[in-house]
Amino acid sequence: MLFDKINNSWWGPGVSQSADGKWIEARFKEPTRLLDILITSGISTKASDLSEAALPHRMDAIIITADGKQTTRQITLDQVSGPQQRKFRAQNVVSVRFVIRSAFNVGADKQVSMAEIEFFTRAATSGT
Repeated sequence: MLFDKINNSWWGPGVSQSADGKWIEARFKEPTRLLDILITSGISTKASDLSEAALPHRMDAIIITADGKQTTRQITLDQVSGPQQRKFRAQNVVSVRFVIRSAFNVGADKQVSMAEIEFFTRAATSGT
């Protein structure tokens, strides 16, 4: 649901509170050059839905490249509705694991939720 290009469905780790250490991973069919990412926190893009769930605040993005190298980047998100764009320059990426480290609005009856993660890539050119 997190990579379905629909921002009124959402993913959650299935546990309440901050969900520290819970993760989700995106895998690419071919090594990919990533430019930016767009993360939509919460259960939708509506501001009125912000208080309905916990929102990710800090996440680690663990990037694995085609040669097996691993790099970790920290992503800090704001407590807002709608998509948040972050620069994410990486080449030959085969997977990115997003690990939740902290969250806004946590509670015993709320899980951290994200409506969407989108990746922006450089278009391949034929060289002609």
